[in-house]
Amino acid sequence: MLNNNFKSYNVEAWDILQHLFKVNKINDHTLHFVGEFSGKLDLERLRQAVDISIDAFPLIRCVYNETKRKPFWEDKGYTAEDVIEYIEAHDTDEEMIQHVYQEIDEFNGPQLRIKVIQREEKHIMCVLINHMLCDAAGFKDYLYMLSDIHTNIDRKLDYSIAAMGNRKIKQVLKVFSISDKLKIMFSKINMSVNDDSSFDLEGDLNNPFIELRKIDKEKFLRLKAFAKKHDATINDIMLTAYQRVLFQLFGKAISIPCTVDLRKYLLNHKAEGICNL
Repeated sequence: MLNNNFKSYNVEAWDILQHLFKVNKINDHTLHFVGEFSGKLDLERLRQAVDISIDAFPLIRCVYNETKRKPFWEDKGYTAEDVIEYIEAHDTDEEMIQHVYQEIDEFNGPQLRIKVIQREEKHIMCVLINHMLCDAAGFKDYLYMLSDIHTNIDRKLDYSIAAMGNRKIKQVLKVFSISDKLKIMFSKINMSVNDDSSFDLEGDLNNPFIELRKIDKEKFLRLKAFAKKHDATINDIMLTAYQRVLFQLFGKAISIPCTVDLRKYLLNHKAEGICNL
């Protein structure tokens, strides 16, 4: 339940950038995960695991506060009780879609929402997290942490260093020498190329639509093996497929704005905390 004991945490530059992206409706402000299980989850064990994960990554129980000169994360003491929702449904796909379409309200929190949907003897878990807390790689780190907590809950391990160790962009900047930084600053690469191609589509920015598709396990494993063989990722393959479809539609190569994971410059491609990089 909500606890009003006041604590605060720093808002990093990338957190603010994602907030500005939401304000200007540039991208999806919420990250989504759907996991389908072959059986039922132990809901009490899940609640305990989520509470431990919140203690390790307390930004989950915070709200974004802009009332002072510098914005900050204000701890509101949210717990798993505020995060997890459970429902039994015959139409699990409809319930899943309704949850996936929701957005996280950074000003009210919590910054994480989990919905467990039961159909017969199986559970589906839908997880949403505010993009201000982390990017897709950071979200994956959180989900792996939650899974590890759930598996080893009786061992009472400390996960706070892995989650909150360092969320700053400086962990990337310190990798580069002064000469490298100068080369980057004075690079002649044009980073502001805009493409005038557009789709003849209509929609409501306040009510976005998310297209859901499933890839069967065998096909996914083939894609994964192909990507590994060619020193690429699943994302690289999906982006390439998207580019080829656009080429067929427009008859030319289209510029696609996309983010770059700066973790590639870090040791083992691993960030020092759950964050946006």
